[in-house]
Amino acid sequence: MIRAVVFDLDDTLMPETDYVKSGFKAIGKAFGDSFLGDKLWNLFCEDKNNVYQRAGFSEEECQKCIEIYRKHFPDIVLDKRVERTLLELKRRGIKIGVITDGRSEGQRNKVIALGLDKIMDCIIVTDELGGVEFRKPHPKAFELMRESLGVKFDEMIYVGDNPKKDFFIGSIYPIVTVRLCSKGMYGGESYLEGIKENKTITVLSEILKEI
Repeated sequence: MIRAVVFDLDDTLMPETDYVKSGFKAIGKAFGDSFLGDKLWNLFCEDKNNVYQRAGFSEEECQKCIEIYRKHFPDIVLDKRVERTLLELKRRGIKIGVITDGRSEGQRNKVIALGLDKIMDCIIVTDELGGVEFRKPHPKAFELMRESLGVKFDEMIYVGDNPKKDFFIGSIYPIVTVRLCSKGMYGGESYLEGIKENKTITVLSEILKEI
């Protein structure tokens, strides 16, 4: 019996591109240029690498852009359909959590901006566990999540989007892994050691059928 559903954050509960756009907008505001955010976004869409350099910034200005991007409080909202799905899981008595990789400040700002801190039973930012070495697919976050939610591994579903790191946990513990097949930034990655998800969904609400 499933007693808990745990989610990835970026490109699972929210489009990561929303955060990228928000960061570029914050940079434009800091530089006093109302068109800069759109310029950076267009460059990013062409090629995700060296965006600030290609925008013509000096090395010092590039570092300033990076700091602004990392520290800004994002202008993002939780999709109402996603919110309804999460609240329905809670209504059914299912524990819900988030395991997300990334810098602590940025990921925590996302969580607060989306209001997930008021909905989730447990939120783990893997970088807070001791460094980047604890990012998925390292099992530590999943072990801590299981303990926090008070469930067994075979009572957990984990929903993610990135083949490179979100589903390998299914080869370590009997967690049901579910892939959200969206147009996320990393959906085209190769499966780590060929380990695939147990199930796939195309919209988050389909997870309700698995409970």
